Amino acid sequence: MLIVKMPDSARRERDYVLSILLGRWLGIKFRTEFGTAPPGRVVISGPLGCVTQPDLFLPEAERDWCGRQTCPDASQYRLRKDLPDHWSRCLGDSDLPVLFELKEQSLLSRVDASDGQRELRLSFDLLGTAFFFLSRYEEVVAAVERDEHDRFSAWSSCAGKAGLLDRPVVNEYLEILWLSLKEIDPGCKRKKRSFEVVPTHDVDRPFCYHGVSAKRMAKIGMGQLRAGRGLGSVLNLGRGWVKTRLTGAPDPYYTFPWILKTSEERKISNTFYIQCTRSEYPEDDNYNHLDRRIISFVQEAARQGHRVGLHPGYGTYRNSRTLSAEMDRFRELWRISDCGELVEWRSRQHFLRWHQEITPGILNEAGIHFDSTLGFADSPGFRCGCCYDYPLYDLRNRKPLVIIEEPLILMECSIIDDRYLGLGAGKDALDLARKVWRKCRHFNGQFVFLWHNHRLVKDGERALYEAILGINGEKGPSV
Repeated sequence: MLIVKMPDSARRERDYVLSILLGRWLGIKFRTEFGTAPPGRVVISGPLGCVTQPDLFLPEAERDWCGRQTCPDASQYRLRKDLPDHWSRCLGDSDLPVLFELKEQSLLSRVDASDGQRELRLSFDLLGTAFFFLSRYEEVVAAVERDEHDRFSAWSSCAGKAGLLDRPVVNEYLEILWLSLKEIDPGCKRKKRSFEVVPTHDVDRPFCYHGVSAKRMAKIGMGQLRAGRGLGSVLNLGRGWVKTRLTGAPDPYYTFPWILKTSEERKISNTFYIQCTRSEYPEDDNYNHLDRRIISFVQEAARQGHRVGLHPGYGTYRNSRTLSAEMDRFRELWRISDCGELVEWRSRQHFLRWHQEITPGILNEAGIHFDSTLGFADSPGFRCGCCYDYPLYDLRNRKPLVIIEEPLILMECSIIDDRYLGLGAGKDALDLARKVWRKCRHFNGQFVFLWHNHRLVKDGERALYEAILGINGEKGPSV
């Protein structure tokens, strides 16, 4: 069993990050000893020696928890080129992002003692950096403006400012930790993982025309005119509404049969998040979640083994009472759909709205088991620094939570729409999706991506969705 000697401070934070890296992800047994480490160091001991690292981030954070001065400047984020060859081969990169480090020291140095014991000295704070990313500490302390939906931008993050959004830093650090542990304990074995593609779908608008009154359709048309849409586009919208209402033609946004068929052909399980809102926010569609078409879809998705969760409305990320009411409505939908006992609650916040000091605690207290909100709205990438699921951390009360986060890596409008990256639905968008997909594949992680059902109407967007699913046929190295 490994022994981890730690400073006698920030105990919960240290236990939290060790339980994830060593316990949940690697599956290695270990014991912690607080107050026994040399000053400014963390020591992991095994049969043949020890791995040591500087203790840099958590002591500073402990002095002024979530204080502005404890947030690192993006200029601290460096790409180190002096990787040992075996690190580079394992990571598939010739450099390593480093945020907290001892300057002017090699990333790795070895000291062999006369008794055959070996010390592997890392010059960067591996565990502190992992906590920084997994806890989303910077989102609480960074002095940055949030966007019009009160969201933390990718470009406000340290990784975004350094141009490193496509690097799953915590996964990279985990592999370095594993390589180091193997040198001091050759007999240790790690938990096996398999790469998984996880398409997810936020059902913001299940219907374009069905259930929409003439008055509301007129308002939608006027809104499109004010937004600069041409008269022809608005007239097409009206003609589609009339055709659907008079002839019973399929609603273009009701793409669920096609999604299910596509996934069945590829043997992929999807997750669908259903809204059950009754709000005053214009961002919430407030559709009838008990519509017979919704019920029919939920029944078929559950029958085929797909996951169905709640898509909490626009204001719930700060409002536990509203969330509770929406959960009650979802229970009603599940009961009427006759899908069996609801034993697993899954959620993703509408518009990816999230406040790190507030939202995790609200979801945890409500009994949500799995969340998948933590991806950036304005860019693909690794907001949490990883592509593995893990329990969230309550920074306000400084304690780990039960709720498990499944990090979101990519959303379709982030790469397609002009308001974000504006790459369209062609080759550039596919290349960027392939880049982050390959990182997830390399570390045998989860490539969780979001594609709204109403963004599968245009031929180009549907083709891009299929192309991203088709990447799964590619072969490549993995750890």
